[in-house]
Amino acid sequence: MDKKGVILDAKAADEASIPFVYAEYGFGNVMDPQYTISKISELLELVNKIL
Repeated sequence: MDKKGVILDAKAADEASIPFVYAEYGFGNVMDPQYTISKISELLELVNKIL
């Protein structure tokens, strides 16, 4: 996925009122992401906080 794809994913999630989690270890950048993880092992804890 290119950098533009990550931006489009974040925009689509926002428009659908779905939380978007930006993975710092992945591709691309998102300005001011609502949620960020730096490793996959952080995802479950974050999901439990969000939901």
